Formats: sequence, C-alpha cells, structure tokens
Amino acid sequence: MVNHRKEKPFKSKKFRDVPKDEWIVVENTHEPIIDKQTFDEVQKLLESRARETKTGETQIFAKIIKCMDCKKALVFSNATKSYVCNTYNLKGKQYCPSHYIRYDELYGVVLADIYAKTVLLETDRDALYKSALKCNEQKIMAETKDNQRKLAKANKRIGELELLIKKTYENSVLGTLSSERMASLLAGYEEEQAELKAEASRIESELNEYHKSKDNAIDFVNLIEKYIGIKELNYEILHELIDRIEVGEKYEYQGETYQDINIYYKFVGTVEILEDLCYTKDAS
Repeated sequence: MVNHRKEKPFKSKKFRDVPKDEWIVVENTHEPIIDKQTFDEVQKLLESRARETKTGETQIFAKIIKCMDCKKALVFSNATKSYVCNTYNLKGKQYCPSHYIRYDELYGVVLADIYAKTVLLETDRDALYKSALKCNEQKIMAETKDNQRKLAKANKRIGELELLIKKTYENSVLGTLSSERMASLLAGYEEEQAELKAEASRIESELNEYHKSKDNAIDFVNLIEKYIGIKELNYEILHELIDRIEVGEKYEYQGETYQDINIYYKFVGTVEILEDLCYTKDAS
C-alpha cells in the first residue's frame, strides 16, 4: 500500500508529485495473488528483457552470459557471430583476457547440458536430485559439522553462565558477595551470554541452509522436468532455467584447445553430470 505520492504545499491550490523515496510504503497489507518467489522471478525477467540488435534479433543469451574472470557481460558481435568479454573490448587484454565463444558453440553446449539432465531425470530421477544437491551439499556438509560443534560448545557455555548468574545472586543474598562485586560479575556474565546467544542463533540459521538446499534441489528437478525432449533453446527457456553462464578463456593442453563453461541453474547453481567440454584445434 503506497501513500503520499502527491502533496499540496501550504497556500497552494495545486498538488505536486512527491519524490519516490519519500512515498509512504506499507507492505503485506493485502493477501498476495501470487507467492513472493514467483513475483521476484517475474521481476527479474522483466528487468532482463534483452534489447534487439540492429538486425532486429533478440539475443537469447543476453544478460546471462558472463566472463569467468572479470564477471562482466560478454557482448555479441554480429560480424563474427560470437560473444566477447566486454572488459577486453573496452579496455584491452591488460584488464581481462579475450574470453570469446561462437554463438553456435555456446548454443550446442547449453542445449546438450540441459538435454543430458532431462535424460538423467527420465532414467534416474533420484540421481539428478543428488547431482543437484551435491553442489551445495559438499560445502554445507563440511560447514555443518563445524557449526554443530560450535553450537554445542556455545550452548554448553550459555548453560554454565546461567548457573554462574544464579550462584552470584545467591551469594549476594547470603552476604558473601558485595553488591559492587555482584554487579561487576553479572555484567560480565550477561554480556558473554548475550554474545553467545547471538552466535548460536547465527549458527542455527546456517544449519537451516542445509535443509533449504534440499528444497532447492527438488525445485530444480521439477523445473527441468518441464523440458523433457527439448530440441531447441529460446530466450524464455534460458531465463527460466539459468541464472548465468560463465565462459572461461580457451587454453591448450596436449595439442587440443579446451574451454571451461560453467552453467549456473536456478535454485542450485552448477550441476555436474557432463564431462568437461573440449574443442579441437579446428573448432577453436
């Protein structure tokens, strides 16, 4: 609900527009028609509407193809039908190497990767789920063990401090502790306890991320299921499935040219089920 979009100055008969940052906005006053996640996804799609090229085409990879090093966009060259790092284009190789990839190469790689995931889904849905979970799970599992240890330690100390606070009050009542000493001890105990409780709350939030990653993996599998039998790509498919594609610099190894391409899918990030892609010298 938005108010104060217009105002009437004192002694004026005319209303004037109020700057947007001065509007009074109250959220969640009405029951939503769609859930917030769907709304946010639509807003991203609207913001990422690709501009048409001079030939009237809309580049389907616009807004999601990035340089692996500088993280800036790769721009499309209609002359060479390829994408090139914009940092390299504008500033030269001293700022970023000339990451580039032909449109047809990129199209083939991405289509093959999506198709492979749909095939795995049809043959072994659980395997795709585990692959989707693996990206986040390995990192989260390592952090989870450490966080569980820290949480147990923090909770143990919080309990010890609770007993110390109780004992301090008892000693004060019994007269074995002066009021000044009691106040000093309590201040220290309560400050440490408050810090530990805040730390425990933060750790518990991080532990909840593991459970969230499971839900994200399920959402990804359900999303991929829509594209079983996929034969071609378009702007809508790419922007529904993919957050970004990072293209690395081509490099030589044992007489062949390789290039790293990381595809970050919605909900889960990279999902590795394909071998690294290789381009021969003829295709480089």
